[in-house]
Amino acid sequence: MKRIIPMIIIVSLVFISCVPKSYITKDIDKVGITTEALPWVLEFPDFGCKLVMENVRHDGKAAYVLFTTLKPYWNISFFIEPALKCKDPKSCRDFSVNANYPIRNALVGMDDYPECSTAAYMNLPTDQKQVNTKHVYAHFVREGYWIDMHISKGNFEESDQAFFENVFLNVNFRQKVRK
Repeated sequence: MKRIIPMIIIVSLVFISCVPKSYITKDIDKVGITTEALPWVLEFPDFGCKLVMENVRHDGKAAYVLFTTLKPYWNISFFIEPALKCKDPKSCRDFSVNANYPIRNALVGMDDYPECSTAAYMNLPTDQKQVNTKHVYAHFVREGYWIDMHISKGNFEESDQAFFENVFLNVNFRQKVRK
């Protein structure tokens, strides 16, 4: 019995060290996301983001990372995967728009920018209440990877629009320094 417990601990540590992970970095004014497999670090403005969830696929080539803020309440998430179904931001956005989104969301706009293409949705009212949540999906493609960034805000007001744009227009990709 005395030999089994140390063996279990050793096996557990070896297993944990083999699981790919994302790397979240925070500077004074920006947050960075990467994995061992990605050749770059995705950076975006930090406005008080708190990490809520991160999941990385076993090979490190796909990841989901979710952040939130408390005041005001925003959600920002990133889904990163190999760009197998599209080749540029516009084709990724169009692929996503044509996929089956929940019927409760109404497409309210699509735009194209130099680095990304976006689709904006508003939640449709339900029988119980008016839901005024805006969702913006900004699609990026970088070195064979599709980045689907989702920003949402409940109780959306037109004055919130500038914040959406500030976040996705200030995403940048910094090459990793390989050792």
